[in-house]
Amino acid sequence: MTVIFNGNRYEKNSHNNRALRYLCFEIFNYYLKLHPGLSYDDIKMVFSSMHCNNHSVVLIESDWLLKPDNTRKRYFGPIDYNGLKLYFTTQWGNNGGDCDNINHMINFAKQEKFDIKVIENNFSQLANIKKNKIKNIILYGPPGVGKTHNYQRLISMIESGEDEKTIFDIITNSQSSEVLELNQEAYKEIENQKRVEFITFHQSYSYEDFIEGFRPTKEGNIKLKKGIFKTLAQKALDNKAQNYYIVIDEINRGNISKIFGELITLIEEDKRDVYAVTLPYSKEKFVIPSNLYIIATMNSTDKSIATIDIALRRRFTFLKMEPNSHLVFNEDAKRLMLYLNEYIEKTLGKDFLLGHSYFMGEKLDLKFVKEYKIRPLLEEYFYSDDNLDIDRLLYGVDDAL
Repeated sequence: MTVIFNGNRYEKNSHNNRALRYLCFEIFNYYLKLHPGLSYDDIKMVFSSMHCNNHSVVLIESDWLLKPDNTRKRYFGPIDYNGLKLYFTTQWGNNGGDCDNINHMINFAKQEKFDIKVIENNFSQLANIKKNKIKNIILYGPPGVGKTHNYQRLISMIESGEDEKTIFDIITNSQSSEVLELNQEAYKEIENQKRVEFITFHQSYSYEDFIEGFRPTKEGNIKLKKGIFKTLAQKALDNKAQNYYIVIDEINRGNISKIFGELITLIEEDKRDVYAVTLPYSKEKFVIPSNLYIIATMNSTDKSIATIDIALRRRFTFLKMEPNSHLVFNEDAKRLMLYLNEYIEKTLGKDFLLGHSYFMGEKLDLKFVKEYKIRPLLEEYFYSDDNLDIDRLLYGVDDAL
């Protein structure tokens, strides 16, 4: 369980001053501040009923001193209140069944209209967050291998608790879309919960768009605004029980160093939740949580992987996706795909192969695909080759075979 109270986070099993027993103590303190004129009997009456098996929730100093040494250590205090020195129990563990001490305090805070928010944790999901250590992933390959489509499969498999090896094998081998179909419901739920954001990098995309920066307002002034990444990171920090995902399409089209700025270091897996930087505009301390995944795509025909910024290469795991003819069930389409890719690989290399998605579909119109999907690509690929007959390449497959 994670609870946000007056802007501070408290978590079950935490071993510092953010444990749930401190939450109970802070609710008690806050109540006293709002009610400065209560008697000791009034305070006992309010808080003794919160605990199932301890009616000495609050003690004045004279009563506290009567307790054995080992019992006195189990109290917060002293708290100065109306000339009294009060002590408040640290023992708020739940005993199961109807004995739900912490929730009694939380419900009390809600009834008092305090600023409190409870995030119900799915503990199997928390295990999944810890299970997958790799948080920065780039799907890359030639056009048509399903990079944009497969980020959904990737996210749904992470959510379902699949281990990294299984996930990466399925993605890189372009296995059937069964996995996605089985987890489509889970992915839609993530979307509805606003836990995934999709953006596309381009040459004009900037640090101010991604992290934070000053933006003009309708009134003609300028205002500091959060970028999409900072907003999502703060959501993830406020809800450590669930994963969050930012999907960056065409990551290689942006200026990575300019967009990420000082955060390029913090995205590393071993620096998550640990290191903080001071943002240049807001001067706020900023950390990147471990439950925020960065998933990106890049087209291998736009820029070779070898030329990608070394800082980016070192911080991301690259999953190469290749065309898979076994996913193409139309025999004519499969023959065309194999024929074209054999020619392209010989002349241009693997980075320019045609992906299987061009040749898939129950009611595939192969002529339409040739003219409006494949021809423009081939004209771009072989722009400087005056000797190539694209018609022959597209429609001479039967003769060639």
